[in-house]
Amino acid sequence: MTPAAPALGYLRAALKYRGESLPERDAHDLGEFVRMHSSRYTKLFSTQIDQSLGIADDKIRDTDGHFRQLAAQGIDSVFADLAVPVSILPLNPAEARELVLETVKRQLKG
Repeated sequence: MTPAAPALGYLRAALKYRGESLPERDAHDLGEFVRMHSSRYTKLFSTQIDQSLGIADDKIRDTDGHFRQLAAQGIDSVFADLAVPVSILPLNPAEARELVLETVKRQLKG
């Protein structure tokens, strides 16, 4: 996944979480940047939050489940609002890996 789209998704989530918003012009300019940057990639993938797993505590990370859900929704909305094509990876890691490998193989064959 391009880092620009998730960054904008996290920004949208943080603003929503705080009850704030960007000026319209800034939101537009950031969206155009993400659209342009994303067009440089052949294929974009996005992960999903598996709600049944909860938040792992094996790393230092934010444990606010509500914000994590807002971030996931924010990232999804960036792809949808900007009409950036993205493939959603399955929750199952083996299936996700297989999808990515098959996509790469197709791209290499041209």
